[in-house]
Amino acid sequence: MEMQDTIAAIASGHTPSGIGIIRISGPEAIGTAGRLFRPKYGSRSLAETESARMRYGDVVFEGEVLDEALFTVFRAPHSYTGEDVAEINCHGGIGVMQKILRAVLCSGARAAEPGEFTKRAFLSGRMDLSQAEAVMDLIEAGSRMAERNAVRQLGGGVRDRVKAMKARLLAEIAFVEAALDDPEHYDMTGYEEVLPARLADVHTMIREFLSTVSEGRILRDGITAALIGRPNAGKSTLLNALTGRDAAIVTDIPGTTRDVLSEELSVGGIPVRLLDTAGIRSGGDTVEAIGVARAKEAAREADLLLFLLDTSVLPDENDRECASFADPAKTVVLLTKGDLPAVFGPEDVKKSFPHLRDCPSLSVSAAEGRGLAALSDLITERFLAGRTGFDEEVVITNERQAELLRKAEDALLAAETAAKGGFPADVYVLDLTDAAHALGQITGEDAGEEIIEEIFSKFCMGK
Repeated sequence: MEMQDTIAAIASGHTPSGIGIIRISGPEAIGTAGRLFRPKYGSRSLAETESARMRYGDVVFEGEVLDEALFTVFRAPHSYTGEDVAEINCHGGIGVMQKILRAVLCSGARAAEPGEFTKRAFLSGRMDLSQAEAVMDLIEAGSRMAERNAVRQLGGGVRDRVKAMKARLLAEIAFVEAALDDPEHYDMTGYEEVLPARLADVHTMIREFLSTVSEGRILRDGITAALIGRPNAGKSTLLNALTGRDAAIVTDIPGTTRDVLSEELSVGGIPVRLLDTAGIRSGGDTVEAIGVARAKEAAREADLLLFLLDTSVLPDENDRECASFADPAKTVVLLTKGDLPAVFGPEDVKKSFPHLRDCPSLSVSAAEGRGLAALSDLITERFLAGRTGFDEEVVITNERQAELLRKAEDALLAAETAAKGGFPADVYVLDLTDAAHALGQITGEDAGEEIIEEIFSKFCMGK
């Protein structure tokens, strides 16, 4: 990629907002912005402005005032990209931002590619590849826990440990290679027996990282939870209670929900896609039948099934129909309408639905908000082993990084096996080199151009 050209893009998103940001980076960034800058106060040009300072003025292009804005200058290397950067903070109307961007492009910059600002930050050494990936994780974080983890990774939580592991391996590789080149001055007697102990700290760190992968996948992708039950079991009321708004229509008329409604929320620190499905019952018209079929499909595909039973009435054939396709491995029974007199309780679940006897059950009242905190705790316990926070621990949320950690571990095990099996040192040193190379790909030190291009192509425009 050419680092000599100057790039620009809308960095605040292509939706209306109070403030829009046009970011410019490259050797002519300050000059390009300066051609559009007319100060409101004083006569100093933008080129004379100190780094990390804002100037108030008009955005002027071809004699027309496009907007009044704040111009900010960041001089290399103290900027996001490590290059000279200028940012124009204007009003956030789509038309205004696009006009200013066109003016910037006509004044000496070219349109940035997706992720190109972060890519330049990587190429200039401002961040490593794991930190660059953390930028996207932070943008896409669906919960507070995911945000905190991304911030720790952005601060070097992955980089620092990976570099420490790689340095430890390189020390062993250097010793073995020196001994092979100069056996008179390097004694390798018994080295094969002590090699596992010398690599134990690296093994421990890799395994600690890999132990977080399943949790990391939950933090990154979240789960899908489907609400199932007969009509008027309280599904839509629960959806509204969990989202904190009237996302679904609630009436006393059975069959109000006829399609699958989807809402995104955070429950117990986990991003959850919550599906409110049509009430399961026999009969109904053609549209309702389609809704019931979709409800069953959602139940099959969901990670978590919340089976709602109205405790104010006895179960009927519709409840039994719902229970018939409820997978016990992923089902939680919710005894709803706890604010009404109950004729059906937790012990009755075991008698009426034997195959769900071992499923956890909770009494809830969505109308009064009772039981919702317990439901949140149950979800956290099931998917994050009960942890509501990770303290200072860094969780691996990136599958590319997880796969490279697995490769590094496999290579270390191969090296130890070869050493114990009496193979020559020049054999198992190749395995150690493979392990170090895999770790280097995590930080980007040993990543090829194709990998780098693929990673940054997934970034949003302006980042």
